[in-house]
Amino acid sequence: MPGDNFAISAPMKTAHPTLVATEDSAILRAIQDVRLSEDTQEFPDDLRSAFDTFRRRWLAFLLGFLATLVAAVAYLALATPQFTATAVLVLDPRKQVVTTSPEVLPDADPNSSMVDTQVELIQSRAVIGRAVDELGLKPKAVANGDSPGLLKVLLGKIRASGPPAVPASEHDVRENLIDDVSSGLHVSRVDLTLAIHISHTSSDPHYSADVANAVAVAYRAYQAELKRQATRDANQWLTERVAELRERVEKAESEVDNYRSRSGLLVAKGSTSSESQLTGIDVGINEAQQSLNEASAKLNGYRAAARHGAAEAAKIVATPTMQQLRAQYVALTNQQAQLSPTLGPSHPQMIELKRQIASLQVEINTEANRTIQELSSDVTIASNKIDGLRRIREQSRSQLARDNAASVELVQLQASAQSLRSLYEDMVTRLQQTTAQSSRSQVSANVVSSAFAPTKPASPRPDVVLSGAVALGLTFGALAAMLAQFFDSTVGSPQDLERRTRIPVLALVPHLRSRELVLGRRQVPIAQFVLGRPLSLFTEAFRNLRVAVRQSVGRDGALVVQITSGTFAEGKSVSSIAFAQAAAMDGRRVLLIDADVRRRSLTKYLGITTNTGLMELLRGEASLNEVLLAGGDVGKPHVIPLSTNEAGPHDGFSGQMFGKLLQRLREGFDLIIIDSAPVLAVAESLVLATRVDAVVVVVRWSRTPLETVLKALEAISRAGGRVAGMLLTQVDIKSVTNQAYGRRHYSALKKYYQ
Repeated sequence: MPGDNFAISAPMKTAHPTLVATEDSAILRAIQDVRLSEDTQEFPDDLRSAFDTFRRRWLAFLLGFLATLVAAVAYLALATPQFTATAVLVLDPRKQVVTTSPEVLPDADPNSSMVDTQVELIQSRAVIGRAVDELGLKPKAVANGDSPGLLKVLLGKIRASGPPAVPASEHDVRENLIDDVSSGLHVSRVDLTLAIHISHTSSDPHYSADVANAVAVAYRAYQAELKRQATRDANQWLTERVAELRERVEKAESEVDNYRSRSGLLVAKGSTSSESQLTGIDVGINEAQQSLNEASAKLNGYRAAARHGAAEAAKIVATPTMQQLRAQYVALTNQQAQLSPTLGPSHPQMIELKRQIASLQVEINTEANRTIQELSSDVTIASNKIDGLRRIREQSRSQLARDNAASVELVQLQASAQSLRSLYEDMVTRLQQTTAQSSRSQVSANVVSSAFAPTKPASPRPDVVLSGAVALGLTFGALAAMLAQFFDSTVGSPQDLERRTRIPVLALVPHLRSRELVLGRRQVPIAQFVLGRPLSLFTEAFRNLRVAVRQSVGRDGALVVQITSGTFAEGKSVSSIAFAQAAAMDGRRVLLIDADVRRRSLTKYLGITTNTGLMELLRGEASLNEVLLAGGDVGKPHVIPLSTNEAGPHDGFSGQMFGKLLQRLREGFDLIIIDSAPVLAVAESLVLATRVDAVVVVVRWSRTPLETVLKALEAISRAGGRVAGMLLTQVDIKSVTNQAYGRRHYSALKKYYQ
């Protein structure tokens, strides 16, 4: 290869302390893995993150908020003032008791459903139409000369440009007027009370008051008319019903009398003649049976006494004659008992006493037999009487059965006649009551407050509209910010990028504004900013990048680092230059190679024009001495640029020549930085990724789509390259640091840099 004997004109490689020990690097990587695993929550619930998201999307929030305020101001400017007049109606549950009869159409109990029903009734077309008809309401514009708003004027002109309108009929005019009144009418119940607000809103306060009062009056009139009509209908129905019932009652009572006459059913004191006769026979049988029982008992007693002798018969038989004979018998027996101790049985006096006693016994027996004979006759007579009464009772029962059969039908006829009579009397009474009610009709609703013309418009109210616009604007602004964040697929926070890619962000390169590129009184190119501001935050980011790459590789010695990106305009060439300059300023031997063959961005940024460069070196057309440009001053790296010649088709990065070149360069430099084309645009960048120690993927903050980053990393991984990490460029450091470390961190951070 040309230039094999070339000695690189660069400072000799000197030993320098290892930046981080191997054990410390392992610890740092472990800590980083833990941090990444903690950040892999799919839905982080961090208010600070939400606030920072809002701060990044402040413009979308502001636009949504201002759009809402502008709409509110436009509404206040263009809207026609609307006035609301309200009449208060109270449903009175108390009733004036003029008569004790119930009303045909009574007022409903004042419960919640009844009040809601009345609210709907007030809003009905029947009530509004009554207000229009009876109170002579006219359309608002006609009645009050109301001037239409700007929108109505424009709509009127649009309609006027069409075909001429057909004159509306009287019915259509009335219906349109009802619709006009209904559109501005609002009826509502006051909490849980019996009060009802009848409100109407229009651009004319007097018209609104007239409508509210008219609807209240129309409702009361409509309610009274409903009751009167119900009473009239009830009277007509009752009159017809009474006449019909009168005929039916007369016919039913006539049928009862005719049937009683035909059946011979005579009623006395609530019972028929057969029932009365049967009752008397039962009484006679009971009396005869009692007499028979008494006579039989006495006869049996007399007969038993007669069988025991005259003395016993004298004790039992209680006739007057028997009493005399018994007295004589007792006297003789007593005399015999007195004389028997002194006189013997043969004494004449004793014999005479015996004869008299024997004669008296014969008389006693005779009297007993006669009495027994009389009692036997009485028993026979009583028994015959009972038999006769029983025969008569059987005949009466047969007659009663016949009478009962006829009485069943009679009772039915009487019940039917009585039912009709009761119904007829009730109908007559109700007819009299409803006739009395037809002359009076109580209304259970009173207007306690009539509507008056308001002096202040109900809408639009600037305070309400503006306060609502502020609240709604905040909501719309937050929604706009959320939508902007949701549909923004670009890279946001470093934490989110690390979480999604599982690759660390090595450094954050701040965005440089035009005023920051002014050094002294002249503006310097961005490629020379590191040399002009070595203590700036911009320069420090690339020092951090060098340390992070070294930690990622994990070994000492020369490093070959490829700087690439997923797509164009990511800032990789500027980052390559700044990275090389920062490392060279720290005393490192740095070589910067432009490998973006098609665009030559790095060579252009450095202002280099040459006919020999990297491709000529790889093709053997030039030596290393011819293409290598020494840095010269401290802080300026060595450069292998690209020539201005057309590159043409090539595959120089996969050949042995490029491998030998890198091996030679490792011997003379501490850090070799290769600026390559985007990996998703040029295949040779993927080949180059397999020949270097580490690949740094440049991502532009808040612009590069996340999908582009993922595809670039996937392509490098499939090619076999080793990605050390990502470099986030053009970052709003204030936003990112405040998000990660708090609002005060950035102000404290600026004190360390110039």
